[in-house]
Amino acid sequence: MSDFLNTFLVAPDFWPAVFLLIPVAVLIGIVYFKSRRAMKIWFAPGEYGFFLPEAKLIMRLFAGLLIVVALVGPYWGRTEQEVPIRGREVYVLIDVSASMNCEDIQPTRLQKVKRDLKKMIGQMTGDRIGLIVFTSDAYVQCPLTSDLNAANLFLDLVGTAQFSNSGTNFREALQTALVRFSEAEDSLEVNKKLSRSIVLISDGEDFGDTYTSVVGRLKDHGITVFTVGVGTYAGAQVPEYRNGQKVGVKTDKNGGPALSQLKDETLKDIAGSFDTQYHSIDDQFDNLDPVLDQIKLLSSQELDREQRLAEVNQYQWFLAPAVILFILTFFWMPVGTARRGTNKSSPN
Repeated sequence: MSDFLNTFLVAPDFWPAVFLLIPVAVLIGIVYFKSRRAMKIWFAPGEYGFFLPEAKLIMRLFAGLLIVVALVGPYWGRTEQEVPIRGREVYVLIDVSASMNCEDIQPTRLQKVKRDLKKMIGQMTGDRIGLIVFTSDAYVQCPLTSDLNAANLFLDLVGTAQFSNSGTNFREALQTALVRFSEAEDSLEVNKKLSRSIVLISDGEDFGDTYTSVVGRLKDHGITVFTVGVGTYAGAQVPEYRNGQKVGVKTDKNGGPALSQLKDETLKDIAGSFDTQYHSIDDQFDNLDPVLDQIKLLSSQELDREQRLAEVNQYQWFLAPAVILFILTFFWMPVGTARRGTNKSSPN
């Protein structure tokens, strides 16, 4: 039933409007019976002709059905139209340092981030998404794209083994995103007024240079930054991996197990610089929903235009005859035969 509705109706969600026929039919029935009683008062049997009340009843019921069908919006045939694609441009910056393998967030910090990001990306239809992974260096994992499936494929490849070096440098990651946004501005004049933002996700252990100068340049370019912390304040030991297999835990300079804790002071400071809300990822579901809500508050702009086959709503073929039928029934009056000179007229 639902497949049939989706195939032939522009607004299949409104098909329950057919139930409007019930009160309409009741109202028409009441009018029908009242008109018959009125005719007996105004005319004696055989004094009028061409009344046919049953025909008027059927015509009105059929007109009501046609109006409901027109309201739902049936269509057939398609036409090609140029449709604007509106959205935003968002770079997601993902910390892939060794500490993101900690298991204080299940299954690991990085795997939980990837799981939540997939859900968020799936709800960003029309937007352009890019991925940048970073430790002390930064690398563009996926350039800006409106192909959300492609973005998710690149997200699957994100891992802590991508970099041989360690550490976490927010400035390098933010600078890389700024450069990519600037290159897009230079290549496409129309994009200069686009809504651009960055989602910075990390466990917060920043060992890089000060980020203050790059924050100022991001603001100058109208780029908004949202920050997300991942991990727990209690922390966890940092696992050691070789050839993709866990072989133990990393050690600190004293030879003991290396412990990584969520340190989100810097992330909170960056969020405060852009008047955005800092959020953290824990073991709960849908941790990035608040971030997505903030992004959607940013105005969307026209990113592109494309040719699409649009359905042709054919409601007029049902609405027009319905209106004609109703008009006919209103003017369809009985014709007197034996009392042609009378001033009395039948109610509708």
